[in-house]
Amino acid sequence: MSYTKRNLTLPLAISIAFLAVTIFGIVTFHNTDVVRENERQIAHSFRIRETTRELLSSMKDMETGQRGFLITGNEGYLDSYYLGLTEVDQAFDRLRELTNGRATQQANIDQLEKLNNDRKAYLTETIELRRKANGPTVSENILALMSSGRGKETMDATRQIVANILTEQKHLLARQESVADESAWSSRLLIVAGNVLSLGLLLTAGVVAHLDRKQRDNAEQQMRAKQSELEAIINSSHDGVVTFGRDLRVRLMNPAAAAIFRVAAESVVGKSVLALCPSTTTCDGGKALHDFLSSSMQVATFTEAKGKRTDGQEFPFTGVMTKTVADDEFVTWMIHDLSESKANQVKIREQAAILDRVRDAILVCDMQGRILYWNGGSQRLFGYAPEDAVDRNVGELLFTDTPDFWEQGQIALLEKDEYSTEVTHRKDDGTMMTLEHRRSLIRDEHDMPSAQMVLNIDVSERKKDELRDRRSQRLISIGTLSGGIAHDLNNVLTPILMSAKLIKRAGSDHQRLADTIVTSAARGGQMIKKLLAFAGGEDGPREKINFADILAEAEAILRHTLPKTIKLRVEHSDDLPLILGNATELSQIVMNLSINARDAMPDGGRLDLVAERFYVDPSRASRSDILTVGPHVLLKVCDTGEGIDKDIITQIFDPFFTTKEQGKGTGLGLATSLGIIRSHGGDIDVYSELGVGTTFSVYLPCVSSRVQPKATQRTFDVPEGHSESILLIDDEPLILDTVAETLRAHGYRVQTASSGDAAVEIYRGSGQPFDLVILDMMMPGIDGLEVKNLLRADNPKLRIIASSGLRRPGSDGSRLDDFDAFIPKPYSDDQLLQAVHNTLQSDRRMP
Repeated sequence: MSYTKRNLTLPLAISIAFLAVTIFGIVTFHNTDVVRENERQIAHSFRIRETTRELLSSMKDMETGQRGFLITGNEGYLDSYYLGLTEVDQAFDRLRELTNGRATQQANIDQLEKLNNDRKAYLTETIELRRKANGPTVSENILALMSSGRGKETMDATRQIVANILTEQKHLLARQESVADESAWSSRLLIVAGNVLSLGLLLTAGVVAHLDRKQRDNAEQQMRAKQSELEAIINSSHDGVVTFGRDLRVRLMNPAAAAIFRVAAESVVGKSVLALCPSTTTCDGGKALHDFLSSSMQVATFTEAKGKRTDGQEFPFTGVMTKTVADDEFVTWMIHDLSESKANQVKIREQAAILDRVRDAILVCDMQGRILYWNGGSQRLFGYAPEDAVDRNVGELLFTDTPDFWEQGQIALLEKDEYSTEVTHRKDDGTMMTLEHRRSLIRDEHDMPSAQMVLNIDVSERKKDELRDRRSQRLISIGTLSGGIAHDLNNVLTPILMSAKLIKRAGSDHQRLADTIVTSAARGGQMIKKLLAFAGGEDGPREKINFADILAEAEAILRHTLPKTIKLRVEHSDDLPLILGNATELSQIVMNLSINARDAMPDGGRLDLVAERFYVDPSRASRSDILTVGPHVLLKVCDTGEGIDKDIITQIFDPFFTTKEQGKGTGLGLATSLGIIRSHGGDIDVYSELGVGTTFSVYLPCVSSRVQPKATQRTFDVPEGHSESILLIDDEPLILDTVAETLRAHGYRVQTASSGDAAVEIYRGSGQPFDLVILDMMMPGIDGLEVKNLLRADNPKLRIIASSGLRRPGSDGSRLDDFDAFIPKPYSDDQLLQAVHNTLQSDRRMP
């Protein structure tokens, strides 16, 4: 439609509307009187209908009240009956007034009133009968009357007459409403038609124009949004996207594809897609593309193909081509560059090969402990091939002896992202090795724990080296105390030597002199035992220890060895908690700190060793990398010596650092002590003032809040033998004679051997088997361990008691339970006889 036609439409529509309104106004005025008369007649008919309905409703109310009274005998139900009776009479009066002058309707009302009188008589009769019944049940007379059908017939006739009245009024109303509707319709039609016609033309045109414009705007906006969304999706894809038509010319290339081919996207658009293929495959590629476009296939997949970058470099890729048939058919080519993944695979293989050559055991497992990677070092250390270890649970595979170890470590790993400890592992041959166990948490791209890398290092040899170093350091400590030891030994030997010579003289008090010899020998034996325990003690499994016992043993040694110019004070709380540790190592800490204190007081002074309960609170624990919150034993070693200069106090725990003269110190004492303390989960502090003294504070964690009382030693009567046969082996003639004489004096038969060779010869040449062998562990030639092996080869059940003044089974590679008992030298006759008796009476080996 032209612009001129659009302008004429609106005036024409207005003119037609004005003419229509004028005509319809005249007609409407004429019809107004007709409409009003019809409305009056309609209202009159409606009143007749409503009154008739009210009459029927009141009659029903009468019947409802009557039935309620008949059933229950309750006079309250008759209220609705009497109310209905009144309303019925009122309704008849209104109906006669409304139908005045209408013969047919008056006849219907007369008939209806007669039926109502019959119905009222019936209801009154039943009510009177029920009143006479005076009981909760309905009498037979009433039931018979109700079953006669008299009331129903009357009510049915009443309903029929009411229906006739209503039907007649309905027809009358229909005729009246039809006339009124026709008159009103003609008026309304002309008025509305004119208005609608005039306004409709304007509104329709405006609405249509507005909707059309809005639809076009929405469609354009949706198209732009979808286009932007599609463009964003394509441009954000990590895979390359290239589209081209049947002419093979590129229409679109996203940034990922441009990066893969190393070109500018706009420089490729409009060129042949074959330019992106290597020259050696261009012909074949073109034919394949034409075949794909000509076929009925919708999708073509390339598992691994080659593409060409602008620099001529070829690269592998996987791709999918999808054909889209629209107004203009085109192909979408999805490209995934495999160059990086190929390089990563090579890198992973190289790294795996490197890890396989690492001596340490490296494995990776998920958070449930399932092994995902197992390197060659793990196979060499634990003996499981990768195919036997991967997918198995690491705790069940490697740490069956310590079932809680893996879970506890994982809890610590989740808290700190790393975890390290030492753990023992049983090899296939039954021997134990010590592992340095480290774990590192691996998180995914959402920073959630996904796996854990585990490094296990066999530190068994390193632990043995540390043990030897500690023992060497203990021997050095003993060497620094050698002057005091020699002095004390001389004090022990002097009364023994003098008393022995006095016994030879006549008239001497032999009993008193013998007691002196025994007392001095026992004193020397105890001193030597303590020194040996300190110098070469076992560094085996840790046990619960009362630190008061450690202080008591250290005090016994120090009081014999410290210069008289140094006053020693040892104190401890009575309620010290227990420590889980090694007694020899803890004694070494006390001795090292005490020797340093002695050297710091060349002119004498005071040395205090004090142990007390101490609770490490969060504030104190935060100042240490080792300490944890909880109860500890605090050992303070205080001296009144020269003190330590502040410039060097931070270096005193460094290995080989010493301020002593050449040859008087190794610089290992404090370093060794620090290592022992931290291996026990403790820490050490030092405070010093020049010219005032130094205090070392050692914190050791506790395992119990109570000290277990020491078991009291029981005394036994010296047991007598019953001619049991004993082979006594020792390279010391005096010990050999004295022990043999003691055993014979108490009822045993004894043969002696002064060497291992002689013992084996006597044992094998004897006609009767020996009941027991007492064996010295250190002898020239064949030592005690080898003699034991030779004798047990002949008789595996042979009972053997080991004896030594230095070497205890278990400290030299032999096992403690290879022997039935052990007697450390020096020992008394009571100790000897008790050990012999217990061994002969028991079938068990030494625990």
